[in-house]
Amino acid sequence: MKLPVACLLAACLTTTALGQNRILWDEAVDGPLSGNYTAPTLLGSIQFGTNQVIGSTEVQPNGTGGWLGFYDYFTYSVLPTHSLTGVFLTTDNQQLLVGIGDSTYSSLFGDLYNPANGDLLAMMNLHALTEGYYGMLLEGQDRQAHPTFINYRLDFVVIPEPNACALLLSGATGCFLQNRRRQTRRKEQA
Repeated sequence: MKLPVACLLAACLTTTALGQNRILWDEAVDGPLSGNYTAPTLLGSIQFGTNQVIGSTEVQPNGTGGWLGFYDYFTYSVLPTHSLTGVFLTTDNQQLLVGIGDSTYSSLFGDLYNPANGDLLAMMNLHALTEGYYGMLLEGQDRQAHPTFINYRLDFVVIPEPNACALLLSGATGCFLQNRRRQTRRKEQA
């Protein structure tokens, strides 16, 4: 009985460890995210655990009394049997515009001006995002007489959907019961 439990525990711990703190994009390493919504940076599928995007946006005075803000656009997908349950923002300056929508940016599910650090999905009153393709945009809003940079980190938290968890639990229960039945038979035969 110890071996199946140990194997199950090892598999769960390995899966959890492999899914934590995966960096999808870091502008300091990977270069700038796209500033064009028609050609956003493609981040691919976000995986189970925590997935990070690290970047910055810039706002510059344009010389005529206005400002020029630079957007970051990127898209990502949520895999089948997974749910995106949180998008946690950490920034050094809350003067930021953040939007989450479909991957073509034709519709936004929610947007926030000057969001606090925390879960953007909750602030936008959005529930978990399930399988599909999504887009996100960020733009600095700190309008000063000099150029300003707004650094941010986004942590995308992905969990298996309840159906996948139920399937895993039922399989583990079946293995446990089968092992217990074998032990009972051995005791009866002895």
